[in-house]
Amino acid sequence: MVKLDDNQESKNIDNSDVISNDVEQSLPIKNTDESPVSEETSHVDKPQDKNEKSSITIMPIGAAVHTRDFERGKDYSWHLNLKAKLFDTAEEVYRLILRDVYGETKRLALIVKNNIVGFMVCDIPCDRKDHIGRIIYDTLYLEFDKNQTFNIIKYIANILVCSDGEYKKFNDISLDYVENLYKNKELKEYTIFSFPERKISKKDEIIIKSALPTTSKNFNICANYLTETAHYKLNFIKSLVFASTGLKGLESCKMLADKFTNCVILTMSSEIQKETYLGKNPIVKKFKDIPIAGKFLKQFDNYCINDEFLSKWYK
Repeated sequence: MVKLDDNQESKNIDNSDVISNDVEQSLPIKNTDESPVSEETSHVDKPQDKNEKSSITIMPIGAAVHTRDFERGKDYSWHLNLKAKLFDTAEEVYRLILRDVYGETKRLALIVKNNIVGFMVCDIPCDRKDHIGRIIYDTLYLEFDKNQTFNIIKYIANILVCSDGEYKKFNDISLDYVENLYKNKELKEYTIFSFPERKISKKDEIIIKSALPTTSKNFNICANYLTETAHYKLNFIKSLVFASTGLKGLESCKMLADKFTNCVILTMSSEIQKETYLGKNPIVKKFKDIPIAGKFLKQFDNYCINDEFLSKWYK
């Protein structure tokens, strides 16, 4: 949904490529007092404990709100920033890949950088309306310390493949939080809910800097990527961004990828018809579409060898 400021007119939106979110569910939230799950146990289905809590609360260390006020002239902007250390990074992610986009899909982002993890959920319609009766859309950005990185990454992976009802619950929780935050300007605990456990599939892998078309299959592939990252790769990644967006083209995706060591984007743009490499490494560009070589290059991601390493090796 594109939000209109006071000097903008309505535009027609083509929703012919709307995707289904009714796909396979995923992993439960991990208690931060536990050590990471081993590779053996993470691939085995376990019965869910009947006494397991349906949700937990986590205290953010920072937050920001993008919205608008009722009055004329008080248009959409970041109206509130409460101690968000990665605010400039989050604002750039929003500006490059999530702001003013058409197309109906899950619109969110995940950022891992400088021992901080943050996520953004965008364009949630709220009960407030502007001075001419248009619905106001909120965007919430929350930051957590490094002890919650495992939980937050897996939670966003879960959200990618949750049902329509679960995604509505996620939006409702986020809407209640962002409206209270905007009104009271005070951080409080954020609620994340549990999911049934799902296996990590290694059948499909992706290059560490890539854009993929928005499909149910690719939602699952990206959920696998984030889940595997949470389990095995956090100590090796300098910076990571994941985003699911509407009709954002290749150039915007490349601009975002330049700012992170790891970048994966789901987009509805017609420019992205298959997995598209967003980096600048000459080795990947030359060999990524050759079956054997491409598979080998994707394995580099499993060992957290990034574009910077490959470029030095190529030279």
